[in-house]
Amino acid sequence: KQWYQRRVDISSPLLTYHDTIQYLKNADLSMCRVDSIERIPSSGITKILRLLCGPPQLKSSFQEEKSFIFRLSKCQFDNNQPNDFQILQTIYKSLTGTSLDCDRYGSHWQEIGFQGNDPATDLRGTGMLSLVCILYLCLEHSTLAHRLHQISVNEEQGFPLAVFMINITRMVLVALRNGHLNKFCNKRYGVLPVFMDTFAALANEHYRIWTSERKTIADSGNVLQHLEDKVKSSGACAALLTPHCPKSIP
Repeated sequence: KQWYQRRVDISSPLLTYHDTIQYLKNADLSMCRVDSIERIPSSGITKILRLLCGPPQLKSSFQEEKSFIFRLSKCQFDNNQPNDFQILQTIYKSLTGTSLDCDRYGSHWQEIGFQGNDPATDLRGTGMLSLVCILYLCLEHSTLAHRLHQISVNEEQGFPLAVFMINITRMVLVALRNGHLNKFCNKRYGVLPVFMDTFAALANEHYRIWTSERKTIADSGNVLQHLEDKVKSSGACAALLTPHCPKSIP
């Protein structure tokens, strides 16, 4: 048997967000190659205009942390790493309220919004970064995570929660790549905390618009576009983050 073909009548301990980040920072991510982290023109008038009118440059002391985020987005789920599955287990238990372990494969993953029996299939676009973001939401903003899960399984307003969170991860990653979060990263406390705050703020906005306007799965495209517009520029990111400091998000 593979290690993950475990009995499901046992209860393994949950991971913490802090321990997960430490595990990933200590992991060998050298195979997770990033072709281009920043979209910065190398020469010409475009570069001059960017320097004069574009977002501020990220402090050099934060470049390593930014690289870590982009490498995570390229690292795929690894069945040979028990901690990868433990992250999935913690997310599943946190959202469903169960204390028992679940199988690595099965339809139960669709209960939290993955599209099929193997969550790793949905993670190909943004890799382990998506799992870390969802874990952060479940552990650091558990009230919001539970509210999102409740509405996601509603008969009339249901939507694939994990898939939406993966899309939000991609939006924040694009904003980071384009420098729209640099000002907050420089002024506050680093790249990863700002990235996660932005993710949580978008998730909160998703919940707000989905519930207040009684959206359904038919509205998914418009809702995703609305969320993407919230991080399409430095000014848009500032408007999103300013009223949503971490403590104001449930």
